[in-house]
Amino acid sequence: VAQVDSSFKALSFVRPDVRGSVLNTLEVPPRLRRQVMTLFEVSLRLLRYEGPVEGPDTLQKLFESVPKLELAFSKSVWMEADGKTLRSEFQPPQRGGGKEAKR
Repeated sequence: VAQVDSSFKALSFVRPDVRGSVLNTLEVPPRLRRQVMTLFEVSLRLLRYEGPVEGPDTLQKLFESVPKLELAFSKSVWMEADGKTLRSEFQPPQRGGGKEAKR
């Protein structure tokens, strides 16, 4: 129960919204924008980061303040080495024709 309370308190931390244009700076593929924005918002609340994140300058200030966050949200997390292909874990699920046996 204590962990739930502390998590709720962290997520209830009031801070300025992250501007969606920041995702352009991070080079987030359109397919992942919603998920990455949610992770970004939650991360900043858990870190209790109070500063605005509105564009490249404030994003750089954040990354200077919390260097590990830059690595966590780098393009290499969701893209293959070619920089154009989504990693397999971020590919949309394939419909039908799965390897599971039909019952």
